[in-house]
Amino acid sequence: MIKLTVLRNDNNEEESNLPSRFFPSAGAGNGWFQLEWAEEEFPSHSELSWPLQQWNDDCVLMDYDAPTGKGRFVIVDWYAPKPGTVIDLHLPREMPLEELDTDNAE
Repeated sequence: MIKLTVLRNDNNEEESNLPSRFFPSAGAGNGWFQLEWAEEEFPSHSELSWPLQQWNDDCVLMDYDAPTGKGRFVIVDWYAPKPGTVIDLHLPREMPLEELDTDNAE
């Protein structure tokens, strides 16, 4: 598990007429973050992208610098958490294979 701390956000609160797919004028919330150092190195972009999407289906990892653990995500049609919010993410390398199977056609 790795901890992501939201450093700042921009939820376009001053804009009330932004387009939105599901929630009128929600737009998109941007969140800048710092990962907590927990292992020898921070996860790669692809290793971090999947657990962010598992945390919030509409979350997309936009910018990420793996050597420093800093980056930015966007939540489409919703708001980014307040600065100081800590999010626990389970990295793919920590999960059993059956939980990673996204193509399971049951």
